[in-house]
Formats: sequence, structure tokens, C-alpha cells
Amino acid sequence: MILPRLRPGADSIPPLGFNRQPIIEFLHADEGNIRSFPEANTCEVILRLPLHTNYSSFVEYMESGINARAMP
Repeated sequence: MILPRLRPGADSIPPLGFNRQPIIEFLHADEGNIRSFPEANTCEVILRLPLHTNYSSFVEYMESGINARAMP
């Protein structure tokens, strides 16, 4: 199983599970400030996904954001 790297060093689910439930939030434009890239808070286990007007734009920014922050 491949786990998203929201939990640093967690290549598998711990036997007792994680102490927090993962949360997915959606990023909205704030006062005209468009937030295009995904964000993550690893302490709170929150993944924030940007809203886009079309799927291809969403994929482009998601892949770019993930590749820019990819861990070796």
C-alpha cells in the first residue's frame, strides 16, 4: 500500500492507527488571491486542495506542487 506522505516517515499504518483522522479541505480564492497549489499540514494531518475551473488545470497544479515538494 502506498500512503501519502502526510505523516513523515510513515510508510505503513501503525498498528494502533494514527492519533488523528486525516482531514481534506478545499482552498478558495481569498479576496481575489487565487491559491493554485495544494498545501499540507503534517502536524494536523490536513491536505488542502485548490479549486480550479477545469480538471486539466487542477491536475497540472497538483502534479507541479507534488513534484516540487517530493521527498527523496
